[in-house]
Amino acid sequence: MLKSVLSWISVCFFSVFLSLQLAQEAFSLGCSDTLRESTTLKSDLTCSEVGLVIDADGVVLDLGGYTVRGPGRGQWVWPGRALSSVGVRITGKSGVTIRNGRVINFATGILLEDTSKITIEEVTSNSNHYGVYLFRGKGNILSKANVSDNIYGLHLQDTQENHVAQSVFFRSHYGSPGGYGINLYRSDRNTITENRVELNENQGIWLIDSRDNEIYRNNFIRNSPNAVDGTGVNLWYDPERQKGNYWSDHKGSGPYTVGGPGGAKDLYPASEEIPLGGIN
Repeated sequence: MLKSVLSWISVCFFSVFLSLQLAQEAFSLGCSDTLRESTTLKSDLTCSEVGLVIDADGVVLDLGGYTVRGPGRGQWVWPGRALSSVGVRITGKSGVTIRNGRVINFATGILLEDTSKITIEEVTSNSNHYGVYLFRGKGNILSKANVSDNIYGLHLQDTQENHVAQSVFFRSHYGSPGGYGINLYRSDRNTITENRVELNENQGIWLIDSRDNEIYRNNFIRNSPNAVDGTGVNLWYDPERQKGNYWSDHKGSGPYTVGGPGGAKDLYPASEEIPLGGIN
């Protein structure tokens, strides 16, 4: 009798466990879903307006190698946010991570607003109006990203102390204005290092009313022009290691003069492309 009861209990527990597993496996994210816990994407999404919204601190969104695809780039807008469609949107949160996948064909691929300590890593953001847009906030990280074939690549506006590293900003297209790889607009004390910025139709990197940013050990290759600094109070080299950037249009062995009215200089330009590991 006891064995029968125990056997019946075991069967019940197994059935409940199996049901929970099947329910978990059957669950999948959909367009416009709001995430409040860590989640892994199980398939591609094609969305007409909003991809995914993250609405809790500390969430990890693992795109699982899949693609979140939007309806198109939408109308021209600059420097304001392009909100007609957004691939992944985070507002007012901290400690979130987005990783391992693609966000393509939105007005804004990834939008951070009033955020802190957000990490975007190993994400491809292609064929959007804005690839990645950081609006206000502080201390966010973009690393090992591929931001290519957008109208605007990475746009930082009214934001401070972010870190951009080991990423590619390639072939942004002219959109009147547009075509820059990286733009800092009223953004201070950010660090831009070990990136490849190449073949953007306008500025490789463009600093507007932005101060005390550090830009070093990057490869700026065949942009038009490679860089523009409107204030001249940003640092274009690492003073301790005496390492600057590689500039494809640098001639001679002296300092490199950065474009723009600020008269900024890279005192230690590299004579050849800087090895940046796999991102090259």
